[in-house]
Amino acid sequence: MDYLVRDILSILKDEGFDLIKETHPNKTFMEHAKECSDLAIKLVRKFYHSDVEKEELERFVVVLSVLHDLGKLNTGWSLTLRRRPPHSPKSAEWILKCGKGRWLSGCYDELLAYFVRMHHSSLLHYSLLRRRWFNPKVLKCISKEKKIKLVDAFGIFKLADLASAAGIPQNSILKQYEWLNGLKARIEAGIRERAEEKVKKVDERKFSFQKEIAGTVSKHLMVAAPTGWGKTALALLRAAYLRPYKVFYILPTITAIKDFYDTLCKILPDDYVGEYFYFADVELLRGIRQSEDYTLNLYRYFIPKFMITTIDQLLFMLLQVGRYYIRRFNLKNSLLIFDEYHLFTPQMIGALRLFIKSLADYYDVSCLFMSATPSPLYQKKLSEVLPDLKSYVLKSEYKEFNRHKIKLIPEKVPEFIGDISRILESKRTLIILNTVKGAQRVYQALRECFGTKKHVTLLHGEFAYKDRSKRENEINNTDILVSTQVAEVSLDISFDCLITERAPLPSLIQRFGRVNRYGGTPEETNIYICECETDKPYGSLKMSWLAERLEDLVEGLEREREAAYLNENFWDFEQLYEEDIDNSEAVFEQRLKNLDYFYSVLAEVREISKNLGREESWLVVPELYINQVRDLKRRLLHVRNYDEKRRIYAEIKEYFVPISRSNLKNYRQDDELELPVIKNYSEELGVLIP
Repeated sequence: MDYLVRDILSILKDEGFDLIKETHPNKTFMEHAKECSDLAIKLVRKFYHSDVEKEELERFVVVLSVLHDLGKLNTGWSLTLRRRPPHSPKSAEWILKCGKGRWLSGCYDELLAYFVRMHHSSLLHYSLLRRRWFNPKVLKCISKEKKIKLVDAFGIFKLADLASAAGIPQNSILKQYEWLNGLKARIEAGIRERAEEKVKKVDERKFSFQKEIAGTVSKHLMVAAPTGWGKTALALLRAAYLRPYKVFYILPTITAIKDFYDTLCKILPDDYVGEYFYFADVELLRGIRQSEDYTLNLYRYFIPKFMITTIDQLLFMLLQVGRYYIRRFNLKNSLLIFDEYHLFTPQMIGALRLFIKSLADYYDVSCLFMSATPSPLYQKKLSEVLPDLKSYVLKSEYKEFNRHKIKLIPEKVPEFIGDISRILESKRTLIILNTVKGAQRVYQALRECFGTKKHVTLLHGEFAYKDRSKRENEINNTDILVSTQVAEVSLDISFDCLITERAPLPSLIQRFGRVNRYGGTPEETNIYICECETDKPYGSLKMSWLAERLEDLVEGLEREREAAYLNENFWDFEQLYEEDIDNSEAVFEQRLKNLDYFYSVLAEVREISKNLGREESWLVVPELYINQVRDLKRRLLHVRNYDEKRRIYAEIKEYFVPISRSNLKNYRQDDELELPVIKNYSEELGVLIP
C-alpha cells in the first residue's frame, strides 16, 4: 500500500498543501501520515487474513491515516497557538468536496468523512450530527459483521495515530501480537519458582494435572478448584497452550489487580503485562510503577499481551460506551480469563451472555471461568450460550484439603476480640467485618490494646487512593489485618487465623481461603465466625438463608473436608437473580440494536455501571486534602504540555475517595474543584461513618 500513500500525498502537494508543516511536536504532516498508515496496515494484516477483506480494510485505513489531519494544514491552525481551531471538520469537508471517488468506492467515502470528522470524539448517532457529515442510508447496505470490522479498523487507525503522535516505537506494539520464543518455557519455570517460594516445593502431581486441564481441546473452560490450589498457574498454562494474540485477565477488585500485576511481572517480561482501571495512571505517572513515558497509552488501549482489568472495563468496551470502542479490536483471537466470576452481579452475567451470543464467534475468543465457589445459576446461564463449554469441578482436589477448623461464636467481633488477646498476640490474624464502620471500630480497639507492640493495618474501599495504596503495601508484613470484603478475593496472602462476621456462604468460603492457605490440617480452631452487627450490605434475605445453613457447613467440613463447599444448597438464594440476568441481557441487546453495532453509547460510565448492578458511588475530596488539590488544579490551568498535564491530574486523583452513595452524607459541592468535598475523613481511618 506504499503506492497509495505516495499517490495521495502527491495529489495533496499538487493542490497546494504544505506537507512539511509541523503538525505534531518535531514531526511534519507527511511524517505523521506515513508512520500512521504504516502501523495501521501492519495491524490490519495481523488481524484479517481473507485477501479481499484485508485489501478493503488496508485501503480504508491508509486513506484515513493520510487525510485525518488535513485540516491542520489550513493557515489558521498552528502548533504554537494556545487555543487551536478544530481541524477534523475541515479535513472531513475536503473529503466530501474533493476526495469522493478518488481512492475509495461505494459507501466508503461517506464513512471516511464520518470517521475523520469523529476521530477525536465518540461515534455519534447521525441524528446528533448535521446531515452533511453523514448519510445514515449507507449503513443499510452494510452487514453487521462489516460494521464491526469498520469500527475496529477505526480503532486500529486511532492506535496508529496515537503511536505516531506520542512517539511510541512500533515494535512496542507489534510484538504484543506475537508469541515470543521460549515464552511457554518461561511461564512453566515461573510457575515452579512461585510454588517453591510459597510452599517450598513443586507438587508434580498437581502441576501435571494443571497442564492436562490447560491443554483441553474445548474452546471454553469452567473450572472449580479450591482456594490456593493454583488457578493462576492453570490460567497461564492455558494461555501457553492456546497462544492467543491477547490474554485478558478479569479480576473483581482494584486491590486484586495490583496484587496480581506484581505476581505476573515475576513470571513474564514486564512490558508484556499491563493493568487498566480508573487509578492506573496514578500507579504509572506518579512513579509507583517503573515504566516508559508512553506506557499508560499502551495500557488504556489494552495493548500489552497480558492485560489485567475489571469486568466493568471489558463490558464498557463490548457495549461501545463512549470511546471504549477504540480498544475492542484487541479482542480478536483472545483468551478471556474470568477469575472469581461468582462475584459478578446478575446484570453483568446478562451483559456477558449478550457479548457471547453476539460477538464471541466473530472475535474468535476463548473463555476460562474460574472460582473456588462456583455459582450453579451462573454456570447454567453461561452454558446456555456456550454449548461447547467444558466444566471441571475438582471435587477430589477439594477432598485433599482440610485446612480449616471452624467455631461459631455467639458474640459480636468487638466483644470477642477482647476474649482472645492470647491468639492475637501469637498468631497472624485476619479480621473481616461486613461494613466500613465495623472495621474502623475494631481497628481502633486493637490499636488501643496493642499500641506499637503489634502492626495493625486497616483496609477498606473508602480511603483516598494514596492512603489505600499505603495500606495495601503493608499487607504482607502486618500482624493483624482488619478489613472489609476487599480482602476476600484473588489476594495471594495467608494468615494463621480468621475472625469474621457472618456473611453469605460464598463470601465466607472466600474468606476462609485467606487462612492456612498452603498448610495442612490444623490442630486447633483457626476460624471464628461471630454474630454480625447488621445485615448490611447483604440484606436480611441472604442473611436468613445463611442462618439456616451455617451449621450444615461446619458439619459438612468434618465429613467431606472442603468438598463441602461444593454443596449447591448453599446457593439456593440465587433463584432470585435469574430474572435480573434475563432482563439485563434484553435491555443491553435492545440498546446495541438501536446503535446498530456502530455508534457509541453516550451515557456516562456511572450510569452504565449502575445498569450493571454496581452500587452507585461518587468520587469526593476530603476537606483534609483540599488545599493540596486546589494547588494542583491551579497548576493544571497554567500547564500547556500534555504529558505534564496528565502527571498533575494523576497526582490530583491520589486524593480522590470513591464513596458509596449510602455513605455520602454531609458533603458540600466545591465550585472551584467541581467535586463534592467531605469533612468526615481521617488519614488513618478513611471516611468516618457515623
